[in-house]
Amino acid sequence: MKIGPPLVVDLAHRAGIFSHLDSVPSLGLGSSVVSPLEMANAFGTFAIGVIHVPHYTIERVEDKHGRVLEEHVPQEREAISPQFAYLLSYLMEGVVQQGTARYAKRLNRPLAGKTGTTNDNKDLWFVGFTPDLVSAAWMGYDDFTSLGRPSDITGGSTVVPWWTEIMSQILKDKPKDDFLAPDRIVFRPIDKISGFLALPTCPKSNVILEAYHQGMAPTTYCPLDHSKPIGPQIAKLLAAQQEGPTPGAEKPVATPSSSANPSSTPEEILSSSSTDSIPNNQPAGEENSDGSTPFILE
Repeated sequence: MKIGPPLVVDLAHRAGIFSHLDSVPSLGLGSSVVSPLEMANAFGTFAIGVIHVPHYTIERVEDKHGRVLEEHVPQEREAISPQFAYLLSYLMEGVVQQGTARYAKRLNRPLAGKTGTTNDNKDLWFVGFTPDLVSAAWMGYDDFTSLGRPSDITGGSTVVPWWTEIMSQILKDKPKDDFLAPDRIVFRPIDKISGFLALPTCPKSNVILEAYHQGMAPTTYCPLDHSKPIGPQIAKLLAAQQEGPTPGAEKPVATPSSSANPSSTPEEILSSSSTDSIPNNQPAGEENSDGSTPFILE
């Protein structure tokens, strides 16, 4: 809601959705109708990482003598910033690694995607992609009849398995290319329970490596005592956030990068094309340009 439905609709159309989308909060729950072809086209923009190329089915037509009668020339346009595209792809890698599309991990390659189950179980989705290939899978009736409401029929439990079996054949001879981080992307170790920067005292099973646009990474360390019950501590944190800072209260501990400007808006991230460079593959012990030490996962 902070970003707002109008910006979401604008991003969807720039990425490749051409159907009408209602600019309402329920948009994220599947209240507007799009086709699998549109979904594949839009996710292709995220996979490429900047450029949108409208889909087409016929590349060229030749006569019996090999003369080209008709030929399609792809029309490319810049749709979103490479940083925003990478962050979306990184989030969706998490869907495969530890989310509702975990079944697809057996493909044993860098892979991102998103499952979906729309209103009244009328549609089940999975759109998955590598840096080179996008594939959208859909299950449902063309008259909008519900598939029923058994708890075991979802995009993740029903569609992802057969998507994975099909893609195992399509991808078996393809190189296992990874998603490359562009400039101005930084990585931080995060305690996934609190959402704050991880400390050595955080259980290793709780620590995940998250990607951020430069200047928007968390700067506060995890305040949780993991040797004590977590629920009451989380409740206390949430209550404190709702009440706001208490006059005279101790300020939270910040990382050396706390001076970075965190004021970038969603619109600026979408359209940013800055080439300011932050290396993403530095040797252990070297510092980022913001003075912080990069976190290396062994």
